[in-house]
Amino acid sequence: MIYPESVNLICQAIESDYLYSFNIVNDENLFGFHLADQVNQYSVNEHFDLDKNFEHKKLSEPQNMGNVPIPNNEAIIRHTRCTLQHSKVVDGILYWYELIMNDQIKIDTSACTHYNYACFLVTRQETQQDRSDLTICTKFYQGLIKIHCEMCLLISL
Repeated sequence: MIYPESVNLICQAIESDYLYSFNIVNDENLFGFHLADQVNQYSVNEHFDLDKNFEHKKLSEPQNMGNVPIPNNEAIIRHTRCTLQHSKVVDGILYWYELIMNDQIKIDTSACTHYNYACFLVTRQETQQDRSDLTICTKFYQGLIKIHCEMCLLISL
């Protein structure tokens, strides 16, 4: 078997009305029953199999979150700050992997036809400026990955 020497996690902030509507239930769609609050408490915040053609707008450059520690028995937390462009709304963090086989061979799974995107959904965050900073936080623990983000406003002096 061939195993990569290392695996890098790549993240990118996106805006997507599809993701926003996909993740929640609205009372309007429940034929008069008011159950959205009860159903939405069981919604998940990750989509593992997004088709590469789903409608979305890229808000940041891809951010290399570093090497994925496999295996790891301690929680490892990393923070990366990126600048958002073109939008005031963040709906999710797309992520994919860069497999480093050796010095000459690197495989970017975002370019592979047999691997779809995965995305952590975030509570829709709106900014008041055209450009804002976003801090992407990744947590690795025992082979699991958790991604969330925090909005930071840029202050011009």
